[in-house]
Amino acid sequence: MDMNPISSINTNINKVEYKKLSELLEHYSIAPEKIMKQYDKFIIYAKENIYCFKKIKDRRRSTLMALNLCHYLIKGGFNNILGLIKTKDDNEFLKYNKSFYYLSHWIEGREGSYSNFNDIKGIALLLANFHLRSQGYYNKHIQTAYKDYNWSAKLEKYNKIFSIIKEIIRNKKIKTMFDILYMDSIEFFEEQLELSVKLLTQSNYNRILHNSQLKYTLCINNFNLKNIIVENEEEYYFASLDNVKYDINIIDLSKFIKKVLFKKEYSWDFKCVRDIIDNYCIINPLSKDEITILLSLIIFPKAFYKLGKKRYIKKKKWEEDKYLTKLYMVTRYLDKQKNFVDEYIQYYSINNFKDSSLGSE
Repeated sequence: MDMNPISSINTNINKVEYKKLSELLEHYSIAPEKIMKQYDKFIIYAKENIYCFKKIKDRRRSTLMALNLCHYLIKGGFNNILGLIKTKDDNEFLKYNKSFYYLSHWIEGREGSYSNFNDIKGIALLLANFHLRSQGYYNKHIQTAYKDYNWSAKLEKYNKIFSIIKEIIRNKKIKTMFDILYMDSIEFFEEQLELSVKLLTQSNYNRILHNSQLKYTLCINNFNLKNIIVENEEEYYFASLDNVKYDINIIDLSKFIKKVLFKKEYSWDFKCVRDIIDNYCIINPLSKDEITILLSLIIFPKAFYKLGKKRYIKKKKWEEDKYLTKLYMVTRYLDKQKNFVDEYIQYYSINNFKDSSLGSE
């Protein structure tokens, strides 16, 4: 009798992969009916469920950490992740030719999409729930990204670089299109920088930082929407948690919002961000201090600063078209960005606030 668990099934894998999977899946109590390769993983369809079989690459420690975090989250009531399946011998991993593999549950759905605003609101809820439920999890192998900045020094550093860049451009006898366009935008970003630092200094940033450290607040740190699975247009899942870091949750939220704002469909639309914040606050309410810090992080001109530094200080040898494309990406919505800031400040009464929570009575 043929006991091979994947003999005579529907699959798109080659003979070498077939042999390897045949040997590995003998260690699990599943009966595959179909196996399809998808990127770097195998999706396994069985009568009782759908699974994902994946090779652990170079960072075995990181993967083990992510799987331990999954256990912690599921135990705490967060079920929007893909749980691990142990072998018949109660092992979490299998070794094959010096490599390690693991099996997890899989959700049959689609990737998240920035063009679908229901996805954006759903991801905001998912992110808020993750930030809340992951608090208290400690693992010494997770990178800590907490930064207790001297914001005055940060402002001085950026302004110094901007001044150097302006002097370099002024002294050039022949100016390129990039020189002209970068120079035209510097004043706007200098103003954004000054406002960003002012907002941070008037908020209780260091207190919030300290509280996040005490709570071991985790951030996803990766908003590639290939990491988001949407099931039945209403349930949202993280496909992996391999890149988490300890940091302030607002930094995570600001990264997600900036990704959204630079998409053509939204182009610094304040109503879009207000809806994201409202959805986030349904699960994890934000204080007025956090709302202030969020705006500061959204408008902080890091991308424009880094691009200028690469061009004029480090003299990175990129093609002119690449420089122009990157400059266009960070400057194409300047008027809308200014309007966004004005609306944000007015709506949340940033210049005159008391420390209360949004989303809670």
